[in-house]
Amino acid sequence: MVFLRRNGTSNHQTLRRINRQADIRDSIARYKQFKEFNKRICVATDVFGRGIDIERINLAINYDLPSDPDSYLHRVGRAGRFGTKGLSISFVSSKEDAEVLDKIMERFEVSLDPFPEGGIDASTYMNT
Repeated sequence: MVFLRRNGTSNHQTLRRINRQADIRDSIARYKQFKEFNKRICVATDVFGRGIDIERINLAINYDLPSDPDSYLHRVGRAGRFGTKGLSISFVSSKEDAEVLDKIMERFEVSLDPFPEGGIDASTYMNT
């Protein structure tokens, strides 16, 4: 699942895009495709960050960091539900992003490490 602050466009056949500007019937159809595992990648704004329960989301990517720690928690909480493992990756590309990341770490009393150069072993976030 990839989260954006703004609406983007994509015609890639394996992903589904859901945002407030989409027709509600289209959004529901896209939600069902993702939930039923017919589509593997979902790109969404914060409208999808709360209140959805979908099994088998192992990875949440914050392409754009949210504006506040609580929205961050709801976004990353999409991964690793229902007893599964999960991983969250956040892109920090500006001074403002770094400030939000600092607020997130302070709010939840955690340290979020930079992405390791060698990558991440999939067994750390995928059930084996």
